[in-house]
Amino acid sequence: MTFVQSCDGNGRTGRLLMNYLLLLLDHPPVIIHAEDRRAYYNALEQFDSDQKLDSLVDFLKSQTVKTWQARFERGRNRT
Repeated sequence: MTFVQSCDGNGRTGRLLMNYLLLLLDHPPVIIHAEDRRAYYNALEQFDSDQKLDSLVDFLKSQTVKTWQARFERGRNRT
């Protein structure tokens, strides 16, 4: 059984905790975009198989950039 199959709802709790800690440390929250969900699961499975965070960290970095690009774009469209 892989991590993704065994988490059953704990993913939301984990992402909530991650974003809470990021905000406490004055970092922006990370949104996992629906269209990138498969890549997110792949990164989690990669960690589950080799216990290395590289894939997950790279994925979260890319989602941070994507989150802020979308936010800036929304702000630009409002003005």
